[in-house]
Amino acid sequence: MNVIGRQTKPLVSRTEAFNFLKSFIGVTTYTKPHYRNSYDYTDLLQQCTNTNSIKKLHAQIIISGLHQNPFVASKLVAKYVDLSDSAIEDARKVFDELTERDEFVWNVVIQGYANVGPFAEAIKMCNAMRVSGLPPNRYTYPFVLKACGAMRDGKQGKVVHGQIVKAGLELQVFVGNALVALYSKCGEIEVSRRVFEELPEKDLVSWNSMISGYVANGYPNEGVEVFRAMLQDDAACLPEHATLVCVLPACVEASAVEVGHTGMVAKGLEIFEKMEEHGVEKNEKHYACIVDLLGRAGLLDRAVKFIESMPIQAGKDVYGALLGACRIHNNIELAEETAEKLFVLDPENAGRYILLASMYEDAGRWEDAARVRRLIREKNIKKQTGCSSIEVECTYHTFGADDESHPYTDQIFDTLERLDRIMEEAIVMV
Repeated sequence: MNVIGRQTKPLVSRTEAFNFLKSFIGVTTYTKPHYRNSYDYTDLLQQCTNTNSIKKLHAQIIISGLHQNPFVASKLVAKYVDLSDSAIEDARKVFDELTERDEFVWNVVIQGYANVGPFAEAIKMCNAMRVSGLPPNRYTYPFVLKACGAMRDGKQGKVVHGQIVKAGLELQVFVGNALVALYSKCGEIEVSRRVFEELPEKDLVSWNSMISGYVANGYPNEGVEVFRAMLQDDAACLPEHATLVCVLPACVEASAVEVGHTGMVAKGLEIFEKMEEHGVEKNEKHYACIVDLLGRAGLLDRAVKFIESMPIQAGKDVYGALLGACRIHNNIELAEETAEKLFVLDPENAGRYILLASMYEDAGRWEDAARVRRLIREKNIKKQTGCSSIEVECTYHTFGADDESHPYTDQIFDTLERLDRIMEEAIVMV
């Protein structure tokens, strides 16, 4: 015992011990394939928190010879898709190198394209899945329909709808909900309602999709009526946070076009007051909707009193709604007070500054407008880049200022230059 106590030189150095520990737990790359099995790698994939860590583990999977294992490959593709929007191409490379593909791995890649784009790739992948002999299932089609909706491609959506009917999946609730959302996004709200009515079972997503579809297409009264039907339907689910976030804006939109505003304001307040009865806890989004509702109706004093009576601290959403109402009703004094709060709560949002500056300009207060716009420059606040979009052959193309991200950028700029020359020649001739 004394000998051990007096020993000054360790048998193994600290560095050697640490290196041994790292190789034992697998921090360093293995050179032999049998140290880990497929279950080990799928568990480790769950621990990856960034693309770099996935790629390092991906390299170890290749060295281990498990990159063709369907279980590991599916999890690897899914992790690439889930972790980063920019990693969809990495997921696709893994997918393309697989010699065998099951429904799960097809669905994961289609989901990735449907979520982050290019959306057309989701449709192409679905068609390729069918050609491969694997029929798309009730988990595949909702993602494909989501991609069609993102492109506002109703024509392609109807083609997919036909495939769904042929497969006998149109009454599946997941697929039906996706169809309701698709037709709403494409402006075909009557078709959306017909699909909704034909669903034998409706879940919370079904009702929320129909309500938000009506609101998005400019039919807020119908959205409120669907909400009332939901409450009266014994088989329907109870509304929750997302439902109220859909229906309260419906009341706001309806009050904006209603003469006198009183009906929809009363409906919105009634729904808001009964939220606890449905088991929904009120949060800032809900309070902001009520401020917006009162503000758009011109009840600005009442909106201010409502904010003062809130049991929670009012945040940027609440004051943002109030500032928007001030702009509508040109109440510049209240706008100034509200904007000062927003400059603290939401200091990087250029829209708040621009809105107040615009109000000053409308009132002829040019020095105040210049002062606010100077604040934007001094604080180096970046304005959100605007964009335009055009539809070409049922596909939407979006462009921003000095945008060179489009795959046909060179052809587009060449065409613009030719048009410029044609216009210049026409001016000279005139």
